[in-house]
Amino acid sequence: MRSLLRRALGLGEGVRRAAAKRPPSRNEAADRAPQPRAGHRTAGAFDQGPSAALRETFWCSAVAYPHSGGRPVLFGACPTRDARRSVRWLQMRVEQLADQLDAAHARPGRAWAQDETAAEAAMSALAWGESYTVTLVDDDTVYVFTAQPNTGSEPLLPGREASWPA
Repeated sequence: MRSLLRRALGLGEGVRRAAAKRPPSRNEAADRAPQPRAGHRTAGAFDQGPSAALRETFWCSAVAYPHSGGRPVLFGACPTRDARRSVRWLQMRVEQLADQLDAAHARPGRAWAQDETAAEAAMSALAWGESYTVTLVDDDTVYVFTAQPNTGSEPLLPGREASWPA
């Protein structure tokens, strides 16, 4: 009875045994994977799970610490693939903040962002596996911009119990 049912359904013994022994090929596995629809944005590194995020080699962040002792505020974070991109991200964020500060408080940040020797020192520190930090001080807040090598674990953000991304 079983063999009649298998034959009727096209499941011959030989086909069934061969399929059980052979693992699916890469193309067959890729064909089964969901494909993005046309015109839709594909997922970012964090949307693809922790293994995709760990391929990044550096982690950059910008945090504001109020002098009043309030909670720190993360106002920028970015994984990058190399030291040069990390330093460029720091330079861009420092310049963006400097545009919003008073001239006296913005001057050190602008000077650092335009100094090529400082950029080379930052890239050298990152290449040696060290963190690099730029700090700007305002009347009310201390702004800390950091680039650091990825340690393989998600960074813990100040003021949060959960790790990034929450």
